[in-house]
Amino acid sequence: MPIRYIKIPEPITLRDPASGAVATMPGANGEQAPVVWDFGTILAKIMSNPKWSDSLAQMRAQAAIMEAFEAAKAAESHVLELAEEDWTKLREAVETPRTLIPETGQVVPGFGLIPSMGRQLLPLVLPIADATTQRPKE
Repeated sequence: MPIRYIKIPEPITLRDPASGAVATMPGANGEQAPVVWDFGTILAKIMSNPKWSDSLAQMRAQAAIMEAFEAAKAAESHVLELAEEDWTKLREAVETPRTLIPETGQVVPGFGLIPSMGRQLLPLVLPIADATTQRPKE
């Protein structure tokens, strides 16, 4: 079975698209803290796409992707290994993202961000789209 390798990118700090200032939100202690997204955050957003519950094959792929990610984290690896068919489904979810808004039940296009912030996600999603068939260096 062919394997695809995703080099897990470094976290990014989101910025306000109008001012360029670091985006902030209240932290655990109530003080403003920078909004930092890592690969796990974007993966969670991708997994909120309702397509993952469309079929048993989709649910199995979702489970395999999350298990592979948890295994990579546990091994402190910077490379995510996915079966080709699971990667294909993940890539499709990245290329046409949709997000379920739990409070309303509404499905919206994108990752649930202000659209002008979308380009900031490229460092997190391009490694998925550009996954290789050869394992990258850690």
